[in-house]
Amino acid sequence: MKLPNGYGSVIKLGGKRRKPYAVRITTEYSINSKGRYVQKYKYLAYFEKSKDAYDFLSKYNAGLVTYSNTIKSDILFSQIFNEWITEHEKYKNVSPKTHESYMCAYRQLSELHNKKFASLRIEDLQAQIDKLAGMSQSTIRKPMILLSFLYKHALKYEYVDKDYSKYIIAVSHKEAKQLKRALSPDDVEILWNLNTEISKQVLIYIYTGWRATELLEMETQNINLSERTMLGGKKTASGKNRIVPIHNRILPLVKQFYNPNNKYLFMENGQPITYVHYKDYHFRPLMESLGWTHTMHDLRHTCASLMKEAGVDDFYRKLILGHHINDLTDRVYTHVEIQRLLLEINKIK
Repeated sequence: MKLPNGYGSVIKLGGKRRKPYAVRITTEYSINSKGRYVQKYKYLAYFEKSKDAYDFLSKYNAGLVTYSNTIKSDILFSQIFNEWITEHEKYKNVSPKTHESYMCAYRQLSELHNKKFASLRIEDLQAQIDKLAGMSQSTIRKPMILLSFLYKHALKYEYVDKDYSKYIIAVSHKEAKQLKRALSPDDVEILWNLNTEISKQVLIYIYTGWRATELLEMETQNINLSERTMLGGKKTASGKNRIVPIHNRILPLVKQFYNPNNKYLFMENGQPITYVHYKDYHFRPLMESLGWTHTMHDLRHTCASLMKEAGVDDFYRKLILGHHINDLTDRVYTHVEIQRLLLEINKIK
């Protein structure tokens, strides 16, 4: 095939090669000792079929190939992000906190990571932002700002010719209704796989059904690891001084946090943790990093849902959650009843 001068060429290399067709361009002309012109080549890419090699060469000449010889339309969202953040932090004084903010926004867009950036459309972007309905304005804005940065980078290097991030509609936090719902079994397994301190604490909430402040105020003296029980509760007559069994699966987690020298099960720097501090600096960041909109109360709701789905006896389900039961305000728990509580809670698989 006769190609224009300076266009480059495709040649078939000898030997047994998986990709024998090479695309090359001339980088230099020189005159050898015999007075003849000699060309120096740069090899750009290799292909199994000559058709693919010529297609690449055509795109290269049309400016559709990157400096690293990747077809621009094939670049993934994750590659654009890595290019942008590397370049951005090379020329900008980015603090660790700002860097983590970028990474958090990137994680919130996880469904886009393995998609070709040039193939994304406004529907793809809007769907990611819509998932954040009900979260704080700052949480919603972070991925939107990141998308704007990525499109500016992509436009600069001609990976795309249009900025779809300009057309995203922000979800109003004030107008969005936060749905209180139980975590799904898949969500619970995600928490198990995270294996972080906060995810373990959230799992203890889920498998015990304690209210937010009830577990934060749980004293170690009221935890019996041998009998696998926790004594506590507040708010209502039925909820006070109730015994909650420790599910087999979270027993190792409770043991991990249990320290007889500490007054409370959960402490931070030797100090008790307030509800507001725990919610704002522990629970909410975890939810935002996972792209979830759950509240602390949803954990208790999840426990109730799991017990119901597992067929836990309704009487013991109410007893564990501290719901009202007639004539049981001053209940005295027997050894047999404690064993029954353990049997019932462990119906949750």
